[in-house]
Amino acid sequence: MKILNALKYIWNSVPRYTKRCSLGWAVRLGRMPVNLVECISLVVEQQEVWLKVRPGYEFLWNYKTENSLITLPAKGTFEPVETSHVSSLVCEGNTVLDVGANFGWFTTHMADSVGVNGEVYSFEPIPETFNNLRSNIERNGFAGHVHLNNVAVGDRDGKEVLQIPIRMGAGAPFASLKKQTWGKYREIPVKLVSLDNYISKHSISKIDFLKCDVEGAEMLVLKGLTDTLSKGSISKLMLELNDSSLGKFGYSREDVLSLMQSYGYSAYVLDGDGQKVACAVVSDLTSENVFFEMSDR
Repeated sequence: MKILNALKYIWNSVPRYTKRCSLGWAVRLGRMPVNLVECISLVVEQQEVWLKVRPGYEFLWNYKTENSLITLPAKGTFEPVETSHVSSLVCEGNTVLDVGANFGWFTTHMADSVGVNGEVYSFEPIPETFNNLRSNIERNGFAGHVHLNNVAVGDRDGKEVLQIPIRMGAGAPFASLKKQTWGKYREIPVKLVSLDNYISKHSISKIDFLKCDVEGAEMLVLKGLTDTLSKGSISKLMLELNDSSLGKFGYSREDVLSLMQSYGYSAYVLDGDGQKVACAVVSDLTSENVFFEMSDR
């Protein structure tokens, strides 16, 4: 007890600025360990650090940036159950969309699966994250059939303001068109597009798979896909549905489920073994990552 009180006294005696610096270094050191059991290697080239993970993909690691590569350094993977399932859904020659691509984890896997005869359309609004996405796609040799778009996706074409949280454990992966949590944010202007307009402009006739993770704005993305969904032109989707994030936009998971069912889609989630679990009502949604497929397929 005496030791604890002594430590408290020392900590309370430290100037606030020094505390902030100490915490900053603690956070940085906490990000440094790399699980080289799961990660193949670290490659350092001209002050750039590339993390190589199975099955050989390399991703630029900005280790001083909050949540760069999310769980890759510590775990060597990101959402492994969903990643494996998506890779099984996407086939050679497919056309797929990655909305909210971040550093390109799913874009990279899908680009590999569709091959040079397929097409990947990837959307990421934050300029610095987009630059990393582009570097990762080029590094892994997929630039020829991946179309990168530095825009946000919503229910219309126009302009919006993106909210990027500034706090420990957050950063760019948790950016949203609405403030989601406590703490400070920085704001950046972004171009906004609706997918119906984008699909029409680029003469995309059929989409085999669409992945969407936009921190609560998923319903806006779907509202901007009304024509495409009505035609049944999207075979399968994976949407991240978090009730709290959706609520910031005035929607719920039940709203999304009902909307997708009205278009003729059935929903399912994956259990820990990657097996499909059908979801007819919102209480069945035991995972935030929800898959949708046309009911008659």
